[in-house]
Amino acid sequence: MIVVKIGLLVIETGSANLAVKASAAGAIASGSDSGGYISVKGGKYFDNSRVSASYSFYNTDSNVDMSAFAVGYDYMFNTSSKFTPFIGVNVGYSMYEETSATIPTIDVDGMTYGAGIGVMYEINKNFEIEFNAKYNKSIADDTVTVSGVNIKVEADYITHIGIGINYNF
Repeated sequence: MIVVKIGLLVIETGSANLAVKASAAGAIASGSDSGGYISVKGGKYFDNSRVSASYSFYNTDSNVDMSAFAVGYDYMFNTSSKFTPFIGVNVGYSMYEETSATIPTIDVDGMTYGAGIGVMYEINKNFEIEFNAKYNKSIADDTVTVSGVNIKVEADYITHIGIGINYNF
């Protein structure tokens, strides 16, 4: 195994959308919450791949606090240009909390897993710009009781579209 670059530090931002489902007494409702996110990622490059760990914080349109930790693997396609496309997978843990004056706090924490695609553009040997899109499935739910009715709330999936600045050292 040949090390191409020693390390990687990424600051990324973009838009995210969280799809949720709620069910009670046989009825199912779905909705989504969108907003922006900022992520910090550190990792290591190998031949045609990189491994990384990240922390993301989401700024949503409603009374939601959300963050996530993830580890990922990306396969980098060799090209003869400054553009490097990649495809990857990740697994992580997300924390979602929604507060409201009318219902109890919803606390949906759990595992996530997903895939993504993107492309990097090499500015120089130390800096790259990265564009990516990710889809993560969530395995997280919570049950709250409102007026004697149990309501199950499930985080279904999270999508991201982002841009990042990569520093290679």
